[in-house]
Amino acid sequence: MQQIFATPKDDKSNPYSTVNAAPKGQFCKPYSSQELRNGTMRFDLLKANAGLTVVGLKFGREVEALWRQYLRGGTGKRLEITKDKYPTVYQSFVNAKANESVASLICSNIAVRMSLGEIAKKGGVFDIQKLVPADELREFVSMLRYSKKDGAAGNLAGNFTSGSDFGKDTRSVTGKAHIKFLTNKSVQIKLVLNITVNDAIDLCPGQPGDKDEQLLTVPLSRLEKSGMAGDIGFSVSYPYTYTELKKL
Repeated sequence: MQQIFATPKDDKSNPYSTVNAAPKGQFCKPYSSQELRNGTMRFDLLKANAGLTVVGLKFGREVEALWRQYLRGGTGKRLEITKDKYPTVYQSFVNAKANESVASLICSNIAVRMSLGEIAKKGGVFDIQKLVPADELREFVSMLRYSKKDGAAGNLAGNFTSGSDFGKDTRSVTGKAHIKFLTNKSVQIKLVLNITVNDAIDLCPGQPGDKDEQLLTVPLSRLEKSGMAGDIGFSVSYPYTYTELKKL
């Protein structure tokens, strides 16, 4: 049987590309010649299409549409997830619990450094990059991991310890800290942040998930590894404001 679908992007210089993804059991395992002849791939395609209907019911039609685009071969350029084009997905990132966790860590870091005299105790508006050491800020940003409870954001982005044909997944946080002293020992820190996520809808390399998730991730991953499905890189940038009172 002749293969009529595309082959994965042969970018061996990219450790996160599909072609470099090692199989984990059936997950990300390419089809053998026998499987192509006996219809295993066609059956997986039917399972994938049925499973994505369930994804749509659970995470919304925008998420389903993105995964169906993945199943059709992906995209050559990163998609911009904006409030106008993908309102449900965009809002899930804005509402994600991880935002609050990271912002709280930044506020705590600023307050502690003020207490130690590493930052001048004065009010005003400051770039967070000038208040928080770069290595510590990177560590906080690394905690921007979206969970299943975050809905669409958790489904599409999740952790970012891997990458895709578009390269390594990244997160960045920029913005201002509005500092107002209420007393000599009490300060209000208001963060006005911009959070940017570069990620991708892809499975290889990645994790297969739990037993139930594998009913869909395994056939999808095999279709990706064999070149029928393809990565969809995306970028989302959103504002986040957070206020906390700290004692020095």
